[in-house]
Amino acid sequence: MRRSLFAASLLAMGLGTPVLALENNSTIEQIGFDQSITVTQGGNANNTSGIKQNGHGSDAQLNQTGTGGLTNTNKSIIEQIGIAHTAEVFQDGDDTANTSEVLQKSGKQHNAKVDQIGTGNTSESYITQNGTAQWAEVKQEGTDNRNKSTISQAHRTNSATIKQYGEGNTNISDVLSFNGRDNEVFVSQFGTGITNTSKVTTDGNL
Repeated sequence: MRRSLFAASLLAMGLGTPVLALENNSTIEQIGFDQSITVTQGGNANNTSGIKQNGHGSDAQLNQTGTGGLTNTNKSIIEQIGIAHTAEVFQDGDDTANTSEVLQKSGKQHNAKVDQIGTGNTSESYITQNGTAQWAEVKQEGTDNRNKSTISQAHRTNSATIKQYGEGNTNISDVLSFNGRDNEVFVSQFGTGITNTSKVTTDGNL
């Protein structure tokens, strides 16, 4: 039976003098089989979340939203060890600094998906997978954003996809596929008024 844990960080709303340097912080660790965690953080605040799962068949979903200038940040790190884990990160906002890191360091059959959208953001995504039959996808979309995405995969039958869309964006993508065979890499960058840089490094057979 799947055990589920829901964690939400919501800001209190009030009138009068604005409150500065608001913080939403969460740290969760799960050990075992079929664990599930959903973390939601929002508001005009600095959002930070750390999730660690060790076992088999666990799911981690992280949602971070907010606005308020680049002094406000969304930061997340998900670390998963074992077999058949899934990690999903959604970061949305305007004039916000987004950073996402997914570490699936050992095992096999892991899935990782990161969506970073908005306007005027600085967004960075890092996915590291070490094993076989891994799948990773990053989508960075919006207007006037500075997007950077890195996917690193080791061993065989892995798939990496990076999609960077929008107008007026600066897009950088870097995919490393090494020590394996039968791996796939897809990079898509398009829009108007954009600057694109893409690098794919392979060691083995695609």
